[in-house]
Amino acid sequence: MNIMKMARLIHTGRLKDQSGFTMLELLVVVAILAIIAGGLMVAYDGLETKSAKAEASHAIAGVDGAVRNFTSLRGTAPDNLDSMLAATPVDGTQSPLTITGGADIASMSSSLLGKTTATALTAARRSTLNKAGITKLRYIDVAGNVDTCAPCVLTTLAADATAASVGNISKADIPNRLFDVPREGTGKNRGRGYSHTLLDTDMVQVWDAGAGGINNLKVGAAATDVLIAFGLGNNSTITTVDDTAVGDAHLSQAPIYPDVKKNEYGRYVLLYNVGPSGSEFTKARLQGVVDSKGDFLDEELAEYSGQKQ
Repeated sequence: MNIMKMARLIHTGRLKDQSGFTMLELLVVVAILAIIAGGLMVAYDGLETKSAKAEASHAIAGVDGAVRNFTSLRGTAPDNLDSMLAATPVDGTQSPLTITGGADIASMSSSLLGKTTATALTAARRSTLNKAGITKLRYIDVAGNVDTCAPCVLTTLAADATAASVGNISKADIPNRLFDVPREGTGKNRGRGYSHTLLDTDMVQVWDAGAGGINNLKVGAAATDVLIAFGLGNNSTITTVDDTAVGDAHLSQAPIYPDVKKNEYGRYVLLYNVGPSGSEFTKARLQGVVDSKGDFLDEELAEYSGQKQ
Protein backbone atom coordinates (compact mmCIF):
# COMPACT_ATOMS: atom_id res chain seq x y z
CA MET A 1 0.00 0.00 0.00
CA ASN A 2 1.50 3.38 -0.98
CA ILE A 3 1.58 6.52 1.13
CA MET A 4 -1.16 8.33 -0.84
CA LYS A 5 -3.56 5.40 -0.51
CA MET A 6 -2.90 5.18 3.20
CA ALA A 7 -3.65 8.91 3.59
CA ARG A 8 -6.96 8.54 1.70
CA LEU A 9 -8.02 5.64 3.90
CA ILE A 10 -7.23 7.59 7.05
CA HIS A 11 -9.18 10.61 5.73
CA THR A 12 -12.27 8.56 4.85
CA GLY A 13 -12.13 6.50 8.03
CA ARG A 14 -11.88 3.19 6.15
CA LEU A 15 -8.42 2.22 7.31
CA LYS A 16 -9.93 -0.21 9.80
CA ASP A 17 -11.41 -2.20 6.92
CA GLN A 18 -8.02 -2.89 5.47
CA SER A 19 -5.49 -5.42 6.50
CA GLY A 20 -2.89 -4.08 8.98
CA PHE A 21 0.56 -2.89 8.03
CA THR A 22 3.54 -5.06 8.66
CA MET A 23 6.42 -3.71 10.70
CA LEU A 24 8.57 -3.70 7.57
CA GLU A 25 6.06 -1.53 5.68
CA LEU A 26 5.94 0.98 8.54
CA LEU A 27 9.73 1.15 8.70
CA VAL A 28 9.90 1.77 4.95
CA VAL A 29 7.38 4.63 5.22
CA VAL A 30 9.26 6.19 8.13
CA ALA A 31 12.56 5.89 6.24
CA ILE A 32 11.08 7.57 3.15
CA LEU A 33 9.67 10.43 5.22
CA ALA A 34 13.03 10.86 6.96
CA ILE A 35 14.84 11.04 3.63
CA ILE A 36 12.36 13.61 2.30
CA ALA A 37 12.64 15.71 5.48
CA GLY A 38 16.43 15.53 5.39
CA GLY A 39 16.49 16.63 1.78
CA LEU A 40 14.26 19.59 2.55
CA MET A 41 16.50 20.64 5.43
CA VAL A 42 19.62 20.50 3.24
CA ALA A 43 17.86 22.41 0.48
CA TYR A 44 16.64 25.07 2.93
CA ASP A 45 20.09 25.48 4.41
CA GLY A 46 21.57 26.03 0.97
CA LEU A 47 18.84 28.50 0.01
CA GLU A 48 19.33 30.46 3.24
CA THR A 49 23.04 30.97 2.54
CA LYS A 50 22.41 31.79 -1.12
CA SER A 51 19.69 34.25 -0.15
CA ALA A 52 22.13 36.02 2.18
CA LYS A 53 24.66 36.30 -0.65
CA ALA A 54 22.05 37.74 -3.00
CA GLU A 55 20.93 40.23 -0.36
CA ALA A 56 24.52 41.27 0.30
CA SER A 57 25.17 41.81 -3.41
CA HIS A 58 22.35 44.34 -3.57
CA ALA A 59 23.16 45.88 -0.18
CA ILE A 60 26.85 46.52 -0.92
CA ALA A 61 25.94 48.46 -4.05
CA GLY A 62 23.12 50.23 -2.21
CA VAL A 63 25.28 51.27 0.75
CA ASP A 64 28.00 52.53 -1.58
CA GLY A 65 25.49 54.65 -3.48
CA ALA A 66 23.82 55.92 -0.31
CA VAL A 67 27.11 57.04 1.25
CA ARG A 68 28.19 58.80 -1.93
CA ASN A 69 24.81 60.56 -2.21
CA PHE A 70 24.96 61.61 1.44
CA THR A 71 28.49 62.97 0.96
CA SER A 72 27.49 64.85 -2.17
CA LEU A 73 24.38 66.43 -0.64
CA ARG A 74 25.82 67.20 2.78
CA GLY A 75 29.36 67.99 1.69
CA THR A 76 30.77 65.65 4.32
CA ALA A 77 31.31 61.95 4.86
CA PRO A 78 29.20 60.13 7.47
CA ASP A 79 30.64 60.72 10.93
CA ASN A 80 30.48 58.82 14.25
CA LEU A 81 31.10 55.49 12.51
CA ASP A 82 31.98 52.28 14.39
CA SER A 83 35.71 51.78 14.89
CA MET A 84 35.26 47.99 15.38
CA LEU A 85 37.72 48.31 18.27
CA ALA A 86 37.65 48.38 22.05
CA ALA A 87 39.43 51.11 24.02
CA THR A 88 39.60 52.87 27.35
CA PRO A 89 36.91 55.59 27.39
CA VAL A 90 39.06 58.51 28.50
CA ASP A 91 39.60 61.21 25.87
CA GLY A 92 43.22 61.43 24.83
CA THR A 93 44.36 58.29 26.63
CA GLN A 94 42.43 55.49 24.99
CA SER A 95 44.46 52.38 24.33
CA PRO A 96 43.78 49.34 22.13
CA LEU A 97 42.92 45.95 23.53
CA THR A 98 45.49 43.22 22.95
CA ILE A 99 44.38 41.29 19.86
CA THR A 100 43.75 37.66 20.76
CA GLY A 101 40.67 36.73 18.77
CA GLY A 102 37.46 37.80 17.07
CA ALA A 103 35.50 38.31 20.29
CA ASP A 104 38.23 40.64 21.55
CA ILE A 105 37.84 43.00 18.63
CA ALA A 106 34.23 44.03 19.07
CA SER A 107 32.99 40.59 17.95
CA MET A 108 34.26 40.94 14.39
CA SER A 109 34.04 37.85 12.20
CA SER A 110 37.29 35.90 11.97
CA SER A 111 37.34 36.55 8.22
CA LEU A 112 37.18 40.33 8.59
CA LEU A 113 39.60 40.19 11.50
CA GLY A 114 42.14 38.56 9.19
CA LYS A 115 41.74 41.36 6.64
CA THR A 116 42.29 44.31 9.00
CA THR A 117 44.92 45.35 11.52
CA ALA A 118 44.53 47.70 14.50
CA THR A 119 46.93 50.55 13.75
CA ALA A 120 47.70 53.91 15.37
CA LEU A 121 46.71 56.96 13.35
CA THR A 122 49.38 59.30 12.16
CA ALA A 123 48.78 63.04 12.26
CA ALA A 124 48.58 63.12 8.45
CA ARG A 125 45.97 60.36 8.29
CA ARG A 126 43.90 61.89 11.06
CA SER A 127 43.95 65.24 9.21
CA THR A 128 42.91 63.53 5.97
CA LEU A 129 39.94 61.87 7.70
CA ASN A 130 38.95 65.11 9.47
CA LYS A 131 38.89 67.07 6.22
CA ALA A 132 36.55 64.47 4.75
CA GLY A 133 34.22 64.96 7.72
CA ILE A 134 35.21 61.94 9.82
CA THR A 135 36.02 63.54 13.17
CA LYS A 136 34.55 61.02 15.66
CA LEU A 137 34.46 57.25 15.98
CA ARG A 138 32.60 54.94 18.31
CA TYR A 139 34.56 52.46 20.42
CA ILE A 140 33.52 49.69 22.77
CA ASP A 141 34.40 50.19 26.43
CA VAL A 142 37.26 47.75 26.98
CA ALA A 143 35.78 46.78 30.36
CA GLY A 144 32.82 45.20 28.56
CA ASN A 145 34.82 43.54 25.80
CA VAL A 146 35.60 40.31 27.65
CA ASP A 147 33.99 36.96 28.36
CA THR A 148 34.54 36.93 32.12
CA CYS A 149 31.83 39.33 33.24
CA ALA A 150 29.99 38.69 36.47
CA PRO A 151 28.84 41.32 35.50
CA CYS A 152 31.35 43.79 34.01
CA VAL A 153 30.99 47.34 35.33
CA LEU A 154 31.65 49.85 32.56
CA THR A 155 33.53 53.13 32.74
CA THR A 156 31.11 54.43 30.11
CA LEU A 157 27.92 55.74 31.67
CA ALA A 158 24.46 54.62 30.67
CA ALA A 159 22.09 56.75 28.62
CA ASP A 160 20.68 58.32 31.81
CA ALA A 161 24.23 59.15 33.04
CA THR A 162 24.17 56.42 35.71
CA ALA A 163 26.57 53.50 36.14
CA ALA A 164 26.07 50.59 33.75
CA SER A 165 27.18 46.96 33.60
CA VAL A 166 27.00 44.23 30.97
CA GLY A 167 27.55 40.50 30.58
CA ASN A 168 29.92 38.48 28.40
CA ILE A 169 30.39 40.05 24.98
CA SER A 170 29.99 36.72 23.17
CA LYS A 171 26.50 36.46 24.68
CA ALA A 172 25.32 39.98 23.88
CA ASP A 173 21.68 39.71 22.87
CA ILE A 174 21.92 42.30 20.06
CA PRO A 175 25.50 42.15 18.68
CA ASN A 176 24.81 44.83 16.07
CA ARG A 177 24.12 47.28 18.91
CA LEU A 178 27.41 46.77 20.76
CA PHE A 179 28.50 50.33 19.92
CA ASP A 180 25.31 51.88 21.35
CA VAL A 181 25.29 53.77 24.64
CA PRO A 182 24.77 51.28 27.49
CA ARG A 183 21.33 50.85 29.01
CA GLU A 184 20.90 51.76 32.66
CA GLY A 185 21.07 49.15 35.41
CA THR A 186 22.40 45.60 35.33
CA GLY A 187 21.54 42.62 33.17
CA LYS A 188 21.25 44.64 29.97
CA ASN A 189 23.82 42.85 27.82
CA ARG A 190 23.68 45.11 24.78
CA GLY A 191 25.37 48.43 24.13
CA ARG A 192 28.72 49.27 25.68
CA GLY A 193 29.93 51.94 23.29
CA TYR A 194 30.93 55.59 23.42
CA SER A 195 31.83 58.31 20.95
CA HIS A 196 35.36 59.70 20.83
CA THR A 197 36.77 62.69 18.94
CA LEU A 198 39.73 61.47 16.89
CA LEU A 199 43.22 62.42 18.03
CA ASP A 200 46.65 61.60 16.67
CA THR A 201 47.76 58.04 17.64
CA ASP A 202 44.16 56.83 18.18
CA MET A 203 43.66 53.25 17.05
CA VAL A 204 41.76 52.42 13.85
CA GLN A 205 41.34 49.31 11.72
CA VAL A 206 43.51 49.40 8.58
CA TRP A 207 42.67 47.19 5.61
CA ASP A 208 45.37 44.62 4.84
CA ALA A 209 46.74 45.55 1.42
CA GLY A 210 47.96 41.96 0.88
CA ALA A 211 51.00 40.70 -0.97
CA GLY A 212 51.81 43.13 -3.75
CA GLY A 213 48.77 45.17 -2.71
CA ILE A 214 46.39 42.56 -4.15
CA ASN A 215 43.61 43.26 -1.63
CA ASN A 216 43.77 46.97 -2.44
CA LEU A 217 43.65 46.27 -6.15
CA LYS A 218 40.51 44.14 -5.65
CA VAL A 219 38.60 47.18 -4.41
CA GLY A 220 40.05 49.54 -7.02
CA ALA A 221 42.72 51.24 -4.90
CA ALA A 222 46.40 51.59 -5.72
CA ALA A 223 48.60 48.90 -4.22
CA THR A 224 50.32 51.33 -1.85
CA ASP A 225 47.22 53.20 -0.69
CA VAL A 226 46.17 52.99 2.96
CA LEU A 227 42.50 52.10 3.47
CA ILE A 228 40.87 52.56 6.87
CA ALA A 229 37.83 50.43 7.72
CA PHE A 230 34.77 51.74 9.58
CA GLY A 231 31.54 49.96 10.44
CA LEU A 232 28.35 51.70 9.28
CA GLY A 233 26.30 51.47 12.48
CA ASN A 234 23.07 53.05 13.63
CA ASN A 235 24.86 55.84 15.50
CA SER A 236 26.36 57.31 12.33
CA THR A 237 25.21 60.67 11.06
CA ILE A 238 23.92 58.98 7.90
CA THR A 239 21.25 57.23 9.98
CA THR A 240 20.04 60.33 11.81
CA VAL A 241 17.76 63.07 10.51
CA ASP A 242 19.05 66.61 10.18
CA ASP A 243 16.18 69.00 9.41
CA THR A 244 18.58 71.85 8.71
CA ALA A 245 20.35 70.07 5.85
CA VAL A 246 19.47 70.48 2.19
CA GLY A 247 18.06 67.26 0.79
CA ASP A 248 17.17 64.05 2.62
CA ALA A 249 20.00 61.57 2.17
CA HIS A 250 19.86 59.69 5.45
CA LEU A 251 19.15 55.97 6.00
CA SER A 252 16.38 55.02 8.42
CA GLN A 253 18.44 52.05 9.65
CA ALA A 254 21.97 50.85 9.04
CA PRO A 255 21.81 47.75 6.79
CA ILE A 256 22.60 44.36 8.34
CA TYR A 257 24.60 41.54 6.78
CA PRO A 258 22.86 38.29 7.86
CA ASP A 259 25.47 35.65 7.01
CA VAL A 260 27.45 35.84 10.28
CA LYS A 261 27.38 33.91 13.54
CA LYS A 262 24.79 35.05 16.07
CA ASN A 263 27.38 36.76 18.27
CA GLU A 264 29.26 38.56 15.46
CA TYR A 265 29.09 42.14 14.28
CA GLY A 266 26.95 42.20 11.15
CA ARG A 267 27.28 45.70 9.73
CA TYR A 268 28.68 46.71 6.36
CA VAL A 269 32.16 48.22 6.35
CA LEU A 270 33.24 51.42 4.61
CA LEU A 271 36.80 51.57 3.28
CA TYR A 272 38.18 55.11 3.23
CA ASN A 273 41.33 55.76 1.23
CA VAL A 274 43.74 58.22 2.89
CA GLY A 275 46.44 57.84 0.25
CA PRO A 276 49.89 56.22 0.34
CA SER A 277 51.98 56.54 3.47
CA GLY A 278 53.97 59.78 3.40
CA SER A 279 51.93 61.17 0.50
CA GLU A 280 48.45 61.27 2.05
CA PHE A 281 45.55 62.83 0.18
CA THR A 282 44.25 66.21 1.26
CA LYS A 283 40.88 64.61 1.99
CA ALA A 284 39.99 60.94 2.47
CA ARG A 285 37.70 59.39 -0.13
CA LEU A 286 35.34 56.43 -0.05
CA GLN A 287 37.08 53.57 -1.85
CA GLY A 288 34.36 50.96 -1.50
CA VAL A 289 32.12 48.86 0.72
CA VAL A 290 32.63 45.30 1.96
CA ASP A 291 30.41 43.04 4.02
CA SER A 292 30.97 41.82 7.58
CA LYS A 293 33.35 39.15 6.29
CA GLY A 294 35.39 41.56 4.21
CA ASP A 295 34.00 40.40 0.83
CA PHE A 296 33.53 43.00 -1.90
CA LEU A 297 30.69 43.19 -4.44
CA ASP A 298 32.11 41.04 -7.24
CA GLU A 299 33.15 38.43 -4.69
CA GLU A 300 29.60 38.18 -3.32
CA LEU A 301 28.14 37.98 -6.82
CA ALA A 302 30.54 35.16 -7.71
CA GLU A 303 29.62 33.25 -4.55
CA TYR A 304 25.90 33.74 -5.20
CA SER A 305 26.15 32.50 -8.79
CA GLY A 306 28.37 29.58 -7.85
CA GLN A 307 31.33 30.84 -9.86
CA LYS A 308 33.60 31.21 -6.85
CA GLN A 309 34.74 27.85 -5.52
